Amino acid sequence: MQIERPILDALGGLEAVAAAVAALAIEWEQHAFTVGVPAPSAHPVIEAIWRAGGMDNVEAVDPPIDGAPRTAPRAIPALEFRRRFTPAERAAVTLAASRALEQGDATLQVWLDDVNAALAVHLDHPEVAEGIGALVTAGLIAPERVPEILA
Repeated sequence: MQIERPILDALGGLEAVAAAVAALAIEWEQHAFTVGVPAPSAHPVIEAIWRAGGMDNVEAVDPPIDGAPRTAPRAIPALEFRRRFTPAERAAVTLAASRALEQGDATLQVWLDDVNAALAVHLDHPEVAEGIGALVTAGLIAPERVPEILA
């Protein structure tokens, strides 16, 4: 997730933003044990960073000099990404992960866990491309499906 430096500065700087994201994460952990209590909230940028997986996924960037708009990263909710696979593909991948685990290979399961744990899947991220490539190599999805899944 790219955030322009002036936005980070307006929120108190990178360290203040990191502290606010950490505090929000703690509030959400504690909220899991409450009933009838409103969900925690914070500045929309802080919430977006938290939802994107925290500060490890933040890149501070300078605003464009010429005023040209930046291309936004292509990210979709993890469930929407999962639904880009057909039911048969999802079943085949799940079964293959289970069989690989039985053989002592957790690679596919780890990739699936990472996708499922993410709030958003960044379609252009190398790990996503590698995972999709591995699914093609394993014969779990057809090569012609890749552009549809990563569209």
